[in-house]
Amino acid sequence: SFWGGGGGGGYGQNQPIMPGRLFLTKMAPSITKDDLTTYFQQFGSLNDVYIPPGGKSIAFVGYDSPEAANAVAQQTQHEVLPGCPVTVTMAVERPGKGGGGKGPMRYSPY
Repeated sequence: SFWGGGGGGGYGQNQPIMPGRLFLTKMAPSITKDDLTTYFQQFGSLNDVYIPPGGKSIAFVGYDSPEAANAVAQQTQHEVLPGCPVTVTMAVERPGKGGGGKGPMRYSPY
């Protein structure tokens, strides 16, 4: 039996976008959750602001309205604090995160 045939391709392309959710990168360490909330709530009501621990300079911002998130994402640079721009993109579902099912570890019989 052929393993997982079909549905290939489009890796990194057809990843489902998480509606209303933004992914922030290149964030200055001085930026806090309060700073993000204050800045991004001017574009619409937020349901989530999350800065993962570990100082990776990333964060997630969630809007109640996907339209608000789309509008914010039209502009990739946002100056949350003076002199501290962050890069904003739409958050996408990470395939196989934590499941370990996908990836090159699995051998493929020829």
